[in-house]
Amino acid sequence: MKATSVNSRAEELFVQLFCEAFGPEKTENLQVQYPCVDIYGRHRYIDFALESPESKIAIEIDGETYHNPSKVSENKYADDLLKQNSLIYDNWKVYRWIYSQLEKQPEKVKDELITFLGTSPMFKAFEADLPVQMGQTIELRDYQQEATENLQKMREDGKTIALLYHATGVGKTITAATDAKAVGGRTLFLVNALKLASQAKETFAKVWPEATLGEYTGSQKDMTQTVIFATVQSISKDLEKFSPTDFDYLIVDECHHAAANTYQKIFTYFHPKFILGLTATPERSDGEDMLELFQNVAHKMDLKTAVERGVLVPIRCIRVKTNIDLTDVRINGIKYNSQDLESKLFIPERNQLIVDTYFKVRQRQKDRDLLRQRRPCSRNCKVAAG
Repeated sequence: MKATSVNSRAEELFVQLFCEAFGPEKTENLQVQYPCVDIYGRHRYIDFALESPESKIAIEIDGETYHNPSKVSENKYADDLLKQNSLIYDNWKVYRWIYSQLEKQPEKVKDELITFLGTSPMFKAFEADLPVQMGQTIELRDYQQEATENLQKMREDGKTIALLYHATGVGKTITAATDAKAVGGRTLFLVNALKLASQAKETFAKVWPEATLGEYTGSQKDMTQTVIFATVQSISKDLEKFSPTDFDYLIVDECHHAAANTYQKIFTYFHPKFILGLTATPERSDGEDMLELFQNVAHKMDLKTAVERGVLVPIRCIRVKTNIDLTDVRINGIKYNSQDLESKLFIPERNQLIVDTYFKVRQRQKDRDLLRQRRPCSRNCKVAAG
């Protein structure tokens, strides 16, 4: 398959069913996240695209609420219709399935694929007929679009602070960058580690290529760019170098740390129009209630919900029994004594057992992947040939 990745469990399942219906050789022309342009010139993406001698075929694989008008905002639903109508206007055949159909009715989906595309369809490589795009266009998923709409509604209602509670891997930074771009003005992005500043900067460059980006860290002291990515430690020491009104938008990454004194110092000094907190871990270990600071939850996508909606793949856990006895560890009614706990947990034999188990499991997975690659695809194949 020429595309580089499949973005969700739903899309992976579709590739599997497509392979079972037509065989692995047909996946050579199955294009993932194929770029298109709607009637207003906006760059969009098709989940899967195919081209036959007679027509262009667009296949959209959606979560349960992606196109349900009773569960998404009116603007989101209208935008989805615009994308579909633009494809039809441009002579695409458009077919849609939702995740529950792929999961619960796989044979029916395969029958429908064969009915729509033919028993032995002929596909060809796409011609490069789209204009070359500068940079990268990112299309928000439904929950990200919903989050940005909620944030906009909060600002319209006069709210000045909000929390985005999204599990790791769901795309908090993309959502924040999109909202910052919509607001415009200068943005300060606070992180508690240097590598997080660089990662956030890369995301903003994709989402908001028109903005100038800088860093305020131990080794780099940018101050005039549209978006500044700053470590809390560095900027808290140099607050007087900035004006309190320098930034219109303040984004706090890993905001479950925000009760710390260094964060409070920054919040007190700057006067942005809006503050957005990002976290995958709303519970703080020190007992501070984060909702005292970020009282308005703009959107929630916890790990359980993300897996159920096909945004993240299901979690596979390996339990390692280490025979640790915690009966002698002191507890004050709320938490264990840290020194007692460390004396029981951080011992060489236990650590080595965990490491050995990890490498054994990883080797078994590699062996299975290798076997799967060698096995020819049949009506019961599980993975499309890559």
